[in-house]
Amino acid sequence: MCQQIIETYNGQVPKTRQELMTLAGVGRKSTDIMMRFVYHEDAIAVDTHVHRLVNRLGLFSSKSANDTADYLAENTADKYKMNAHEWFINYGKYVCKARSPDCDRCAFTDICDYFKNNDRGE
Repeated sequence: MCQQIIETYNGQVPKTRQELMTLAGVGRKSTDIMMRFVYHEDAIAVDTHVHRLVNRLGLFSSKSANDTADYLAENTADKYKMNAHEWFINYGKYVCKARSPDCDRCAFTDICDYFKNNDRGE
Protein backbone atom coordinates (compact mmCIF):
# COMPACT_ATOMS: atom_id res chain seq x y z
CA MET A 1 0.00 0.00 0.00
CA CYS A 2 2.82 2.41 0.84
CA GLN A 3 4.41 1.83 -2.56
CA GLN A 4 1.06 2.42 -4.19
CA ILE A 5 0.62 5.74 -2.33
CA ILE A 6 4.13 6.82 -3.34
CA GLU A 7 3.84 5.82 -6.99
CA THR A 8 0.21 6.64 -7.71
CA TYR A 9 -0.54 9.51 -5.35
CA ASN A 10 2.87 11.23 -5.06
CA GLY A 11 3.23 10.16 -1.44
CA GLN A 12 -0.08 11.70 -0.38
CA VAL A 13 -2.89 9.64 1.12
CA PRO A 14 -5.87 9.94 -1.23
CA LYS A 15 -8.74 12.16 -0.14
CA THR A 16 -11.64 10.66 -2.04
CA ARG A 17 -13.64 7.56 -1.29
CA GLN A 18 -12.99 6.16 -4.76
CA GLU A 19 -9.21 6.65 -4.52
CA LEU A 20 -8.97 5.22 -1.00
CA MET A 21 -10.79 2.09 -2.13
CA THR A 22 -8.11 1.47 -4.79
CA LEU A 23 -5.45 1.00 -2.13
CA ALA A 24 -4.36 -2.54 -1.33
CA GLY A 25 -5.92 -3.73 1.92
CA VAL A 26 -8.35 -0.82 2.21
CA GLY A 27 -12.03 -1.72 2.22
CA ARG A 28 -15.31 -0.04 2.91
CA LYS A 29 -14.95 0.20 6.70
CA SER A 30 -11.45 1.69 6.58
CA THR A 31 -12.54 4.14 3.91
CA ASP A 32 -15.58 5.22 5.92
CA ILE A 33 -13.41 5.69 9.02
CA MET A 34 -10.95 7.84 7.04
CA MET A 35 -13.75 9.88 5.49
CA ARG A 36 -15.40 10.47 8.89
CA PHE A 37 -12.46 11.03 11.22
CA VAL A 38 -9.72 12.36 8.94
CA TYR A 39 -11.65 14.23 6.25
CA HIS A 40 -14.72 15.10 8.39
CA GLU A 41 -17.19 13.80 5.83
CA ASP A 42 -20.49 12.21 6.76
CA ALA A 43 -19.89 8.47 6.87
CA ILE A 44 -21.12 5.60 9.01
CA ALA A 45 -18.43 2.94 9.28
CA VAL A 46 -19.99 -0.45 9.86
CA ASP A 47 -18.12 -2.74 12.23
CA THR A 48 -19.46 -5.81 14.05
CA HIS A 49 -21.27 -3.70 16.66
CA VAL A 50 -23.05 -1.53 14.11
CA HIS A 51 -23.88 -4.46 11.84
CA ARG A 52 -25.29 -6.53 14.74
CA LEU A 53 -27.38 -3.67 16.10
CA VAL A 54 -28.90 -2.78 12.74
CA ASN A 55 -29.79 -6.44 12.10
CA ARG A 56 -31.15 -7.09 15.60
CA LEU A 57 -33.35 -4.03 15.55
CA GLY A 58 -34.69 -5.12 12.19
CA LEU A 59 -33.71 -1.89 10.47
CA PHE A 60 -32.05 -3.92 7.74
CA SER A 61 -31.28 -7.59 7.35
CA SER A 62 -28.02 -8.60 5.76
CA LYS A 63 -25.01 -10.82 6.30
CA SER A 64 -22.83 -8.25 4.54
CA ALA A 65 -21.41 -5.29 6.44
CA ASN A 66 -21.01 -3.48 3.10
CA ASP A 67 -24.72 -3.89 2.35
CA THR A 68 -25.52 -2.58 5.82
CA ALA A 69 -23.22 0.40 5.21
CA ASP A 70 -24.97 1.11 1.90
CA TYR A 71 -28.36 0.92 3.61
CA LEU A 72 -27.31 3.29 6.40
CA ALA A 73 -25.74 5.74 3.95
CA GLU A 74 -28.96 5.86 1.94
CA ASN A 75 -31.44 5.87 4.83
CA THR A 76 -29.89 7.97 7.58
CA ALA A 77 -30.91 11.61 7.69
CA ASP A 78 -27.99 13.89 6.84
CA LYS A 79 -28.17 15.65 10.21
CA TYR A 80 -27.38 12.34 11.99
CA LYS A 81 -24.70 10.90 9.72
CA MET A 82 -21.74 12.62 11.37
CA ASN A 83 -22.43 11.08 14.79
CA ALA A 84 -24.39 7.92 13.97
CA HIS A 85 -21.23 5.81 13.72
CA GLU A 86 -20.31 6.47 17.34
CA TRP A 87 -23.88 6.15 18.61
CA PHE A 88 -24.31 2.75 16.97
CA ILE A 89 -20.94 1.47 18.17
CA ASN A 90 -21.46 2.51 21.77
CA TYR A 91 -25.00 1.14 21.89
CA GLY A 92 -23.80 -2.13 20.37
CA LYS A 93 -20.91 -2.37 22.83
CA TYR A 94 -22.69 -1.46 26.04
CA VAL A 95 -26.40 -2.25 25.63
CA CYS A 96 -27.02 -4.52 22.65
CA LYS A 97 -23.98 -6.68 23.39
CA ALA A 98 -23.15 -9.72 21.28
CA ARG A 99 -23.57 -12.49 23.83
CA SER A 100 -25.95 -10.97 26.33
CA PRO A 101 -27.92 -7.98 25.12
CA ASP A 102 -29.19 -5.89 28.01
CA CYS A 103 -32.77 -5.60 26.82
CA ASP A 104 -33.87 -4.24 30.21
CA ARG A 105 -31.80 -1.10 29.50
CA CYS A 106 -32.74 -0.81 25.84
CA ALA A 107 -34.74 2.16 24.61
CA PHE A 108 -35.75 0.36 21.41
CA THR A 109 -37.54 -2.79 22.59
CA ASP A 110 -40.81 -1.54 21.10
CA ILE A 111 -39.30 -1.76 17.59
CA CYS A 112 -36.65 -4.44 18.11
CA ASP A 113 -37.01 -7.70 16.16
CA TYR A 114 -34.58 -9.50 18.46
CA PHE A 115 -36.59 -8.53 21.55
CA LYS A 116 -39.88 -9.58 19.95
CA ASN A 117 -38.54 -12.86 18.55
CA ASN A 118 -36.88 -14.05 21.76
CA ASP A 119 -39.97 -13.96 24.00
CA ARG A 120 -38.60 -10.97 25.85
CA GLY A 121 -41.60 -8.89 24.95
CA GLU A 122 -44.11 -10.88 26.99
